[in-house]
Amino acid sequence: MLKSHLIAVFLVRLLTQIKDRLFTSNYDVSPYTVEESFIAKVPMSFRTREEMQSEDAVIKMMLVGEADDLHHAISRIPPEFKDDYTTVSSAPNFFEMLNKKASKGQGLMQLAQILNIPLEETMAIGDAENDRSMLEVAGLAIAMGNAVPEIVAVADYQTSTNDAHGVAVALEKFVLTVD
Repeated sequence: MLKSHLIAVFLVRLLTQIKDRLFTSNYDVSPYTVEESFIAKVPMSFRTREEMQSEDAVIKMMLVGEADDLHHAISRIPPEFKDDYTTVSSAPNFFEMLNKKASKGQGLMQLAQILNIPLEETMAIGDAENDRSMLEVAGLAIAMGNAVPEIVAVADYQTSTNDAHGVAVALEKFVLTVD
């Protein structure tokens, strides 16, 4: 049992995004940390947990690692934690923890309100668990052809894969066609 705890601690890394910078407290930077920095287009820095300032506005925290190790670490998170934070797997190697009010669904609702567009007239396209809230509130929910099964299940339509220009296919079908 002790070995499994140690595996979770050493093989899964914690990342913290504050403003426009991604912080890791691990000297041994994992390839998934580098990938997240590249995907989010934010520079990465090293900072120990002690150096984190209590006034820092944390945008999100992530656990990153090999899928099996990450799954083991996630299974050890107390259920109460998930009541207080939005938690999503955005990819097999990424588990995100966000403010409960921060989600793609909340973002779509706010944008629709600002632009005075009824939610029924919105369309959202997604492929991973971090897209679920957005797809659930959109008037038309589109799953990419390479979407995880849980996202396909909540979608109204499944388009082509990313490699086959699925977003363009969906836009042509539902936005650019004239009845």
